[in-house]
Amino acid sequence: MAKMQSHYELKQKEFKKKNANTITDADYYLRDKEEEALRGYPNSIDMTPEAPKPARKAVSAKED
Repeated sequence: MAKMQSHYELKQKEFKKKNANTITDADYYLRDKEEEALRGYPNSIDMTPEAPKPARKAVSAKED
């Protein structure tokens, strides 16, 4: 199965065809992701938002 690439990685691949010596911060970040996953201590923070809590039902005020 082929390795999936992000849109950014595809753009960088095209850019590097023009200038192969360009190294960006994202190159260092993306390079280590698989190794970090295997080690179990990722070097990045999970910024995924928590699932929303269910909304409370409106309580109608009963008039006497």
